[in-house]
Amino acid sequence: MNSYKHYLFILSLFTLSINHLGANPEMLFQKANQAFEQKSYSKAISLYEQLLREDLQSSALLYNLGLACLEQRQLGKAVLYLERSALLKPKDKDIQHNLKLIRTQYLKDQLDVIPASFLERWWNNSFQSLSSGSWTILSIIFIWLAMAGLSLWRIGKTRKLRKWGFFAGILLFLMSILFGNFAYSRYSFEFKNGRAVVMTKKAEMMIAPDTASELILELHEGATCKILSELNSWFKVRLSDGRVGWMEKQDVSLI
Repeated sequence: MNSYKHYLFILSLFTLSINHLGANPEMLFQKANQAFEQKSYSKAISLYEQLLREDLQSSALLYNLGLACLEQRQLGKAVLYLERSALLKPKDKDIQHNLKLIRTQYLKDQLDVIPASFLERWWNNSFQSLSSGSWTILSIIFIWLAMAGLSLWRIGKTRKLRKWGFFAGILLFLMSILFGNFAYSRYSFEFKNGRAVVMTKKAEMMIAPDTASELILELHEGATCKILSELNSWFKVRLSDGRVGWMEKQDVSLI
């Protein structure tokens, strides 16, 4: 009987702890927002980062954290969190506005940007309009519609109906392939974008993965780059102006 009561006691404690954890993140987020509104930015950053350590992420959380870091002039963190927020909401005008503000008014490195072609802009705008999950669902739906159209081509009672079924099936199948590619591109954009932010005050970009090699340029906190490959403790990176070199992994954080 005592062991049975002991079991119930442990079970009740476990249930209470689960309920507590379920409510805690929302309370922490509210406290962090209050600290932000009261301009207690260090406290807000601490609370926001506590939520991140519990694997709780949202565009709003990352956005607020990025702004709090900007207020503290932690430029590396500000760019990192705003970029991560943009991954979840790439069309959000406030996020893009603040990223542009940081790059034009706060960062020391004003790098040129190679303009994208019309096709690249169209592709990027297209796949970023929905989440990877939504594009996947659309791709599956259009596959089924394509199968229905091709089935009509096979069993249609009139020549005209079979003709429409054939062309509709082919068109819908091609659309499903396009949406599948959008889903993959969006997934890569969200989770495998390969971009990084300089987190140290100064970071050296070298010709080779060796501290004794020739220096290409010094980058400063908040600068972004594209990861091309890695070798031991080095990343091979490309800047927005097209220059390629090597940087130590410890100097950057992946977006």
